Amino acid sequence: ILDISPVSKVYAESLARMDYEKDKAKNKVAILDKKSYFDSYYENQVKSIVAKYTYINKDKEKDIFIASSFMNADECSVRFNGYITLSREF
Repeated sequence: ILDISPVSKVYAESLARMDYEKDKAKNKVAILDKKSYFDSYYENQVKSIVAKYTYINKDKEKDIFIASSFMNADECSVRFNGYITLSREF
C-alpha cells in the first residue's frame, strides 16, 4: 500500500460530475443522479487507496503496476480509478 487517504469533497464532486456526464452520454439518461454519485464517493468514510502490485506469471516474468481505487466502510470496490504500468516482462 502506497497511500490511504480520505476523499476530499472537491475531488468527490469532480468525479461525481464526470461520471454522471459519462453515464448520461452512454445511456442517454443517467442511471444515477449527481447526488447519488457524490454520496457514493464521499459519504460513509470513503478512502482513496493507492497500491503497488507485482504479478508474476508461471514463467516467472513480472508485471509491476500501481492502481488506485475507492472503498468505504461497507464496500471494498466503490470506484476503480485506473492503473499505471511501471514495468512488464511479458
